[in-house]
Amino acid sequence: MSDTKTAFVVFFDEQNRNHHRDPVMNTLFLRAVQNYLNNRLILEGFIFLNDVFDQLGMPKTSDGQIYGWFWEKGSTVVDFNTKEDGTQYILTLHPDGIIYEKLP
Repeated sequence: MSDTKTAFVVFFDEQNRNHHRDPVMNTLFLRAVQNYLNNRLILEGFIFLNDVFDQLGMPKTSDGQIYGWFWEKGSTVVDFNTKEDGTQYILTLHPDGIIYEKLP
């Protein structure tokens, strides 16, 4: 995989079915999803970007079918890099790269 990672920026806002009026609930939801995805990454060995989108309640994409994360001890994890901007949250995802070609 190349050293330069493709970034995917998505918005978690009132358009999302999982968004809540209470910012604490949104923060708890995003943390819970991120923790779940990292546990799944460790258990399964890889995770696609579309798995992330699915858990967040966002539409899947064609890029999401090929980009993702591989697990190796000490490797990257799924990190939403969340920035709050009013009632919306900006998530910047940095998958390891195109992984579908490298699946076992």
